[in-house]
Amino acid sequence: MVSVDIFIFSNCPDEFHFIASISILFYLAFIVFTGRLFSLVLSALFSEIRQYPSYNSSPGIYLNLEPLSWISLSF
Repeated sequence: MVSVDIFIFSNCPDEFHFIASISILFYLAFIVFTGRLFSLVLSALFSEIRQYPSYNSSPGIYLNLEPLSWISLSF
């Protein structure tokens, strides 16, 4: 990464090198965070789709969103 950074930004000042490396790190962290959040939401949704038997209404698929409350606590 350093060699690519030196090759691409060889004529730029040192401040730009620092800003570019920090922005790349934030971009990678954002990709990891959104990927983890997306997988947590999907796993919580698909694990909680169940078919509940009901005596007073017609049977159907009901979604329980209660497990989504722990997602904000897991980060």
